[in-house]
Amino acid sequence: LLFMLLPSRVLAFLVVTTLLPMVHSYSHLVVLAHGLAGKADDLLFLSQSLMKDESLLVLSTKVNEANSRDGIIAGGKRLAQDVLETIKGHGTLKQISFVGNSLGGLYVRYCTSLLFEESDGSIAGLEPTHFVTIASPWLGVRFHTFLNVPHWVSRPLVTLPNGQTGIDLFLDDEGI
Repeated sequence: LLFMLLPSRVLAFLVVTTLLPMVHSYSHLVVLAHGLAGKADDLLFLSQSLMKDESLLVLSTKVNEANSRDGIIAGGKRLAQDVLETIKGHGTLKQISFVGNSLGGLYVRYCTSLLFEESDGSIAGLEPTHFVTIASPWLGVRFHTFLNVPHWVSRPLVTLPNGQTGIDLFLDDEGI
């Protein structure tokens, strides 16, 4: 009866934080990361398809939507923090998988390196299951262009509009 006296916002918070995790006992977290200047909706079809499996909790992260030009390290750190916050709210999780599209593949690679626990081989305390990258520039873009353009021409074309991420992709950084 006491809960009836609570303001509606407080009651809604209690329902979301206590009752919903009990209703859904997710066992597997799937993290989806978009690419440069992308949005979480870029992977909407995949997200919706995965959500049909009730054991999967899909994190279609938005932490890099407005910040994808400040470098792979910064984006990977934001993604790692988002993953940790998601895991905290769902104590039934046992496994984790990552899917990164384009630059998102480099974000998830860096994120997993931050969350990897060498003692037991887990990632943020969860068993790693799948690691998928789609069209990710693993080797940068410096030597993989359609045209043979001199470095002094191509570097500003890549790095100026894309900030630190362009520098990272052009392999002119200090190493990631």
